[in-house]
Amino acid sequence: MLLWASTTPLQPKNLLPTTGTLLQTWRQTTPRLLKENDLLLEAPLQALAAHTSNLQLENWLSRGISGVRSLLTQEGIKPFPDMVRDFHIPSRELFTYLRLKNIIQESRIILKESNLISPFVHKCTGKLPKVKALSLCYNTLLTQYTATKPSYMTNWELDLGLHFPVDTWHRAQKLTKQASHSLNQWETYCKLTMRWYLVPNKLAHIYPGANKICWRCHNQEGSLYHIFWKCTQITSLWQDIHTLFCKNLGIGVPPTPECFLLHIFPDNLHEDESYLMIHCLMATKTAIAQKWKSTQAPTLSEILGRLDSFYNYERMASRITERQSRHETRWRRWVDYRYGKM
Repeated sequence: MLLWASTTPLQPKNLLPTTGTLLQTWRQTTPRLLKENDLLLEAPLQALAAHTSNLQLENWLSRGISGVRSLLTQEGIKPFPDMVRDFHIPSRELFTYLRLKNIIQESRIILKESNLISPFVHKCTGKLPKVKALSLCYNTLLTQYTATKPSYMTNWELDLGLHFPVDTWHRAQKLTKQASHSLNQWETYCKLTMRWYLVPNKLAHIYPGANKICWRCHNQEGSLYHIFWKCTQITSLWQDIHTLFCKNLGIGVPPTPECFLLHIFPDNLHEDESYLMIHCLMATKTAIAQKWKSTQAPTLSEILGRLDSFYNYERMASRITERQSRHETRWRRWVDYRYGKM
């Protein structure tokens, strides 16, 4: 039953080593074999019991409801009166029905059209193939998988006139998330990359008649790309940041929007340099966002002051997590520059 619930927290203790290895391998492999929630859609009804405690299903199983699929329609889970009519479920089972409905909704299990089900599930639930099960798994794993990009990625690529593999995006996101203990920094990065800011041209699209011109330069259309990068009133700030990297911190990077806005860094950049750059860039973008609808851009001195706050925050966090040496290594260039120890 554990194989059906690939992420269930209710894992028994004292598993045999081979069983634990099997579960680990299965849970690492299923994302490539299945689409989201394919597994639970085809699971026996008892698999839902792994998501809660004391779920009694005897009355349901005895009436022929053997699988999760039996509970679903294209609109969602079947209404309880339909279950009573079709399967003669006793009325007293309403509470059990509500618990099952809650599990299905939280797990986001939906009945999919046949073309939305993964090839692996098609093969497992369809006519029994002549190929052995192990060969079936290997053939599915070897099938080329093309990851689809979310719209925010393609929109950024259209703005920049560039193309990045999905892995490059994921690497930038992972690096940014690991760079700081502060969730505010990660939230700011997500708001920019996922294009959540209500910039003038987006507001003009939502509210016809609204002014879509940049409030800072009063000259160009206020797109997200313009507000954070192309606006003439903010160009000098990014030039100062580039000078800070190259001359003061000894980090040679090109002043490109994919590097400064999206954190897609050159491959030859050292990890410690990347982490320090992320803090500098996040300080800059946070300062820009805090002067929203202001005609003035942030100054370099404001950015440096914000970086001092970031440094002190990360230093306290490193003491709590007992990782002071890693913190000192990552911030060494900043300390040397800021406190004159070069």
